[in-house]
Amino acid sequence: MSVDVIPDQPKSGGMLAEPAPRPGTAPVLAVVVARGPGPALEAVLASLAAQDHARLEVLVVDVGSAAGHDQVVEGVGRFLPGSTIAVLDGTPGLGASVAAGLTARTSGPPPRFLLILGDDVVVNDTAVRRMVERAVEANLGIVGAKVLGPGESRSLDDLGASVDRLGTRVPLVEPGEVDQGQYDTQSDVLSVASGAVLVRADLYEALGGLDPEVVDGDAVLELCWRAHLVGASVSTAPTAVAHRLELVGDRAAERSASSRWARHRLRRVLVCHRPARAATAALGILGATVVGVFYGALTGRFRYVWALLGAWPWNLRRLSSAARRRLPAPEPAVESGLARLEVPHRAFRRVVTGLALTGTDDRSPAQLRLHRLWSMLLGPGGLALMVSAAVLGFGSRALFRGGLPAVGRFQPPPTDPTDLVRSWWLGWRPTGTGTTVVGPDGLALLGLADGLWPWATGLLWTLVVLAALPMGAVGMWRLVRPVGGGRSRAVAVLIYLSVPLPYDALRAGRIGPLAAYAAVPWLVRRLVGAQGVAPYGGRGGDPGPGTRLRSLWSDVLVTGLVLAAVVVVEPVLVVPAGMVVVGLMVGTGLAGSLAGLARLAIVGAGAVIVAALLHLPLLAALLGDRTVDSLVESTAWPVHGLGADAMFRLETGDFGLGRLGLALLVVPALALLVARGRHLALAIRAWFVVAASWSTVWVVDQGWWDGPTPEPGILLAPAAVGLAWAAAVGVASLGTDLLGEGASARSERWVRQGAVGLMGLSLAVVVLPVLAGSIDGAWGTARDDLRSAVPFISRSPVDTETVHGGVPRVVWLGAPSVLPAVGIPLSDGLSLAVTDGRPDLGDQWPLESTEGMEAIRTAVGGAVDGDTSRLGARLGLWGVGWVVLVERAAPVPQPGIEVMVPDHLTGALSRQLDLERMEGLNRAVTVYRNLAVEAPLAVVRDHNRQAVPVVVTRQALDQRVVTASADGALRWAVGPDRSWGFVVDGVDQPLVDPNEPGAVMDHPSVRVARDSVGFLVLDDDGSAGRRAVQVILFGVVLLLASWARTVREVRR
Repeated sequence: MSVDVIPDQPKSGGMLAEPAPRPGTAPVLAVVVARGPGPALEAVLASLAAQDHARLEVLVVDVGSAAGHDQVVEGVGRFLPGSTIAVLDGTPGLGASVAAGLTARTSGPPPRFLLILGDDVVVNDTAVRRMVERAVEANLGIVGAKVLGPGESRSLDDLGASVDRLGTRVPLVEPGEVDQGQYDTQSDVLSVASGAVLVRADLYEALGGLDPEVVDGDAVLELCWRAHLVGASVSTAPTAVAHRLELVGDRAAERSASSRWARHRLRRVLVCHRPARAATAALGILGATVVGVFYGALTGRFRYVWALLGAWPWNLRRLSSAARRRLPAPEPAVESGLARLEVPHRAFRRVVTGLALTGTDDRSPAQLRLHRLWSMLLGPGGLALMVSAAVLGFGSRALFRGGLPAVGRFQPPPTDPTDLVRSWWLGWRPTGTGTTVVGPDGLALLGLADGLWPWATGLLWTLVVLAALPMGAVGMWRLVRPVGGGRSRAVAVLIYLSVPLPYDALRAGRIGPLAAYAAVPWLVRRLVGAQGVAPYGGRGGDPGPGTRLRSLWSDVLVTGLVLAAVVVVEPVLVVPAGMVVVGLMVGTGLAGSLAGLARLAIVGAGAVIVAALLHLPLLAALLGDRTVDSLVESTAWPVHGLGADAMFRLETGDFGLGRLGLALLVVPALALLVARGRHLALAIRAWFVVAASWSTVWVVDQGWWDGPTPEPGILLAPAAVGLAWAAAVGVASLGTDLLGEGASARSERWVRQGAVGLMGLSLAVVVLPVLAGSIDGAWGTARDDLRSAVPFISRSPVDTETVHGGVPRVVWLGAPSVLPAVGIPLSDGLSLAVTDGRPDLGDQWPLESTEGMEAIRTAVGGAVDGDTSRLGARLGLWGVGWVVLVERAAPVPQPGIEVMVPDHLTGALSRQLDLERMEGLNRAVTVYRNLAVEAPLAVVRDHNRQAVPVVVTRQALDQRVVTASADGALRWAVGPDRSWGFVVDGVDQPLVDPNEPGAVMDHPSVRVARDSVGFLVLDDDGSAGRRAVQVILFGVVLLLASWARTVREVRR
């Protein structure tokens, strides 16, 4: 270390007038730790030279490189002649630098105060005097300055800090908080701002100075904490103002780095706490470290993970120095005073996340969140949500009590809901005599949720279905949040909840439209956020409230996850997603700007790739022999079956007010009339989403498309979102865009009042059907279902349950909209569905025609054509015990869709000699019992070809224990034919060649002996492996999305 003393004469070019001396002032030694020459150091030196405190001596400690030492000397000589410069080698911390500088100062009177400054803070010309006056008047040990932002900024940069129970530094002010004097009356603080610290010299010496092991401003926090322990007072002088210099490059990164927080936190605990409390806090930090390591790995904060782990060996190596700095136990009064200065909450979370979580509010996080929630709910948007929730709850009360009726696709989950998980994992379900085309991945999630659900499965299923209404409303609230204020959100939510689509879907028992209603607002929000056009981003204006700016990589991953989540619920929802993309792109272009289109295209394409990878099993199947038709339920949509009026009113059923339902369009249409500028561009984009939806529906309704078609409710969901979105824009435009600049105040008032009155009247008309529909407590749904009409049809067995021959199958014939299961087309707009006993939720998803269904369809067609009078025998080969003609979705007199079965089908079945009609049943169904049914699992005797049912005990969805009831060929009418095998004593039994004597022609079979026992086992054909890969891919993409978001936040 070397010491330079600058002569008491300024060098040329730097002559400054010395301030007039003030008698009786305390001597102050300012210690400036400089990290090399530069404008920042010169600004600090200039601010010290301008101080009006007369007895101010400056000591500059140069810890920069040797190459810049001459420039530092020149700068000090120019601004502060007569000062001392100490040069240190290496990169010592703040404490070590100050200590070395004080040691190097060998001459001059001893100061009463030390002023410790960094080279990134400039003090106002009265700051030192005001800090000294504050210290002398109040007998303070340490005084800090109020540090504001760079330049003339009025935002608070640093006003000191507190700590929580685990020793984490907690800043007293929020980032960017404006100085309004709100903290000027706060007398005592645990620690002052680290940028400018005035400390009594005798106190500094008694405390052993700043900790030399701590390399940044955390040393000031420890110094202040230890000053409290010896009874000294610490405070901020609000009239002493300093400004933080704007740092760039490595210095800015160094100041904001959190890599040293972890080790400094643990050292503070070890130094400042009593041994017993230090041990308790260290155990808490250890537990938080374990959780924080996992959190950091999941969020991609690997440096923070390393910092958490590295804090422990770093502190273990320095235990002796920590012990030497520990002070004697303080007085109880001192300790209680310190406890009042600590932050009482979120200590564990700060260690885990590494976030400062600024604030010293003594309320718990739960109380703060509750306060924010109430503040949000008491605004117009929040009140709309609360009123809507009350109406929805009131209108659904009977459904909560009695459950959903088993109408349409609202069939209950299987008796054992875990079958939904097994079916997804194994790639097989019993629908249609057995198929490898399973339902969406969401069924598996429902099965998993039921395993954790403590109440009845029916209640869970009811909540899942009804959740579509509030989920759609919240999604719409989030979509329009950046558009305007609470009134905009309130109108958007009311419009969206007043759309007839979800209520028509509830009455008809349609899952797809409800899923679209719930998911499309979230999908639109994600896509417009990815486009990044104001107010959903920074292109073309300022971002609106609640907008999160993401990197392109993050947008691709998050949008891909959202799209994959939509496919999890219902794969056909990719169709409305495509409509939204088209509408946004066309609307943006026609609004006069191409901003964000390229980004939207890139994000959209990337999201499709990500979603395809996340649904790799489905993608592989579609690239193989599975057709796209198997993703779309067969829908009877005749030409002009919906009509233009119903399309504009968004009605697919009888929920609504007829022509008065067109009031739904009033508020969105006003948006195009009153909006200007950015609002007009947003309204155009919203309306083109509506146009994309209506155009698609119009094409299908005109009969111009004969391919697979989703239900009308699914195709109209984007229109519902677009109308509510445009309505929010219209309300937001009333205050700013209604008239041009030249309009008079009077005309503006009249036009505004007229527009508001028209909007209010249209909203009142729109919500009337919802209010009326809520009166019965079930939204007009049936309170009974077809299960009461056919109580003799048994359910499927569960694990360990034994049946003889298996459950007789049921063939359901009728229009797709009234059948209780999804089937395949038959003729004349009818469908044919096959279930194992009573239908359940697993039977409600499209499938490809199986061998059994093709045989059954051929048999029924032959009966209609008059080719046979013994249809029962042909159906009996596939275990069909019942044939049900369905003409109503619900039994009479319950409300429900009614579609009559053609007379030629009814007549054909009545002519069959081996089908017995069941009399005395509800007219919603016509039921025939098959007199020639054979058990699905039976042994065919060799000598008389009789099928003898076997004893079947279900072990799992993919395994049955079979006990042979006779000698012969064990055959199973369970498809697909080659997916099942018979195992005896661990040995696969060979299938009987169809050409051998005694073979069963229509089904696979094996030779068995009477009373022999074996296992009928499903070969999953690698489905479990594919699902495992899918789960891993989901985890990887979630991890990457989390990492991408973290990287963006760190950069910001």
